[in-house]
Amino acid sequence: DANDPQRRFVNALYHRSLSLFESVYVIAEKGFMAESRILSRSLLELTFVLVAALKDKTFPEKYASGIAASETKLLNQSLPHLTQYLPQEKLEKLKKQQRGLQPASKGINPNKVEPISILAGLHDRYDTAYRALCRSTHVGPHDLDQYLVLDQQRRITGFQYGPSSDHFEMSMFISADTMMLILRSVCPYNNIDAIQEWMQLAGELTKLGKA
Repeated sequence: DANDPQRRFVNALYHRSLSLFESVYVIAEKGFMAESRILSRSLLELTFVLVAALKDKTFPEKYASGIAASETKLLNQSLPHLTQYLPQEKLEKLKKQQRGLQPASKGINPNKVEPISILAGLHDRYDTAYRALCRSTHVGPHDLDQYLVLDQQRRITGFQYGPSSDHFEMSMFISADTMMLILRSVCPYNNIDAIQEWMQLAGELTKLGKA
């Protein structure tokens, strides 16, 4: 049923995952490795949400309620700070929107990723790949090495910026593995028999990882 909320939600997320996966490759190919890892993290986070939605038909509604509550809070907190930047007409429109907001049930907090990964049965990926990719998103010290010029004693002698291929394989492998998980989950849901193709791709990915 195309009007089923779960099916609409899952398939919309699937199409977004295709865009994210391609973006990871395009950006990595140009040498923007930290940015590529940030997108890899976004793809993995999307996967948690998608798989959780597949496991529980009520998840999309709960997730939507959580987003509504989050956006209500954001608007309430942001409006006082926007007065100096927005024209009066837009401010009045936002204030009208604020007055029309109904108290939303909290639902599932979209900003709390770990509980969603647990609902999806993917907490192991949260504790491994997701945490590793968070170093780039939250500007961890390890992610700043590529911008430093070091001498033989590893003392900082300057700074640099430009394309890099550091950790290219890690970013692409995590994203490819994540995309495989998405395909493995979505195809059966949509009655697409692609198990042979999936197994072949999984085998090739395993070979690539060991190469």
